[in-house]
Amino acid sequence: MADIRGIRQRIRSIGSTEKITRAMRMVAAAKLAGTQKDRGESEPYYETLGSITRHLLADEHHYEHPLLTRRGEGTHVLVIFSSNRGLCGGYNLNLFRLADHWLAERNDAGEPVVLMPLGHKAREHYGSHPATRLILDVGPTDRPSYEEGRILTDTLVKLYLEEKTASVTLLYTRFHSAIRQEAALTPLFPLEADEGHLSGTDYIFEPDSRQVVERILPRYVETLVYRALLESKTSEHAARMTAMDSASRAARDMIRDLTVQLNRARQEAITMELAEIVGGVEALKRT
Repeated sequence: MADIRGIRQRIRSIGSTEKITRAMRMVAAAKLAGTQKDRGESEPYYETLGSITRHLLADEHHYEHPLLTRRGEGTHVLVIFSSNRGLCGGYNLNLFRLADHWLAERNDAGEPVVLMPLGHKAREHYGSHPATRLILDVGPTDRPSYEEGRILTDTLVKLYLEEKTASVTLLYTRFHSAIRQEAALTPLFPLEADEGHLSGTDYIFEPDSRQVVERILPRYVETLVYRALLESKTSEHAARMTAMDSASRAARDMIRDLTVQLNRARQEAITMELAEIVGGVEALKRT
């Protein structure tokens, strides 16, 4: 006969866990709504600035700007946007898998690399890695601000302007939907024209395109970094919401199965008690 007291204790324990995971799901959903709102509000600025910059860089003119300088040799930097907390499914694992692949390719090519882990989980995972040279103190917070993106941008720009740096690549998770996120590598420096995404708008630049390039490139880089922060955090909240929802459903399934076991055990106990009573009555009759 199953232990009725033990089953009841397990049901209470799993019920408490289910309350926690349900609350965490609700918190993650609220945070997701906030970052999605910021993401939507920044979209017009991001798209417009990106369109202007792509037209400028695709122009036949050769612009002299430090962020456009290509270097044949130097250190390749990878910035990893991870989470500060766990309980978000395979969110961090997918990032680390892609980072390891990037490192393997660079090592095979004999290229020097530097890792810049952003977020507690990346720091824990790559903190003792020989390629980790720079630990960023900036966030990311649960709802990144543009100021956070600007601070991080300043750090990356200063790093690239050192002639020892050949490239800077961002590794973050792109948000597609609440149930689909994708870890992706995005080159940041040197900036390049993406002619495949040019719009049909014909821009007129005043006073001239060269002066516009000088002013607009730093702003464009800020939007790229801020976008990466927003995408990363939106994906994290979505992954945690999905993971906690799955955990809550699993807990409810376990409670349902244990309730069936409890009812069966109680029925067995009642049947045994009845059998003992009947047996006792029969024994009394024979005496």
